[in-house]
Amino acid sequence: MSKVTLLLFLYTILWSYTLTMRFTQTIHKNMLQIGYLGLNHNPIGNARVFVQDNTAQLAFMEILPDFRRQGHGSKLLSETENTLRNTHHVTEINVLAWQPYSSSEVIDFYKKNGYVVSNEKTELYDDSSKMWDLVQMHKILAPSVYNWP
Repeated sequence: MSKVTLLLFLYTILWSYTLTMRFTQTIHKNMLQIGYLGLNHNPIGNARVFVQDNTAQLAFMEILPDFRRQGHGSKLLSETENTLRNTHHVTEINVLAWQPYSSSEVIDFYKKNGYVVSNEKTELYDDSSKMWDLVQMHKILAPSVYNWP
């Protein structure tokens, strides 16, 4: 095995291990926080979700700056969806995506992960320092592969 192959193999193992340390915490009766810990047990990102019946609203999701653009956001979103599907029987997730005015980065991220725009009308929000596009999106989750009671 060459050194390059060995390094790629080790990197793949370390990268996947980084995101296997998930914690789920109930903050309020309908609100969950799903987070990820890095190799040193330091948080690298989290998501907060409101759950009501079979629908969830993704209220917040963030990956720390040093870990962005490495696939961690997609992994966190996927694990959040799996947790909601398998333990809370959620079939649909809604999100109000905020992105800087005239940007497409955030919307493209959610589209890449299977979300679709729910309402073609984009709202505009001004927080006195920055203009934001607010776009309603959703994703229908496939049924759970597990048979939880």
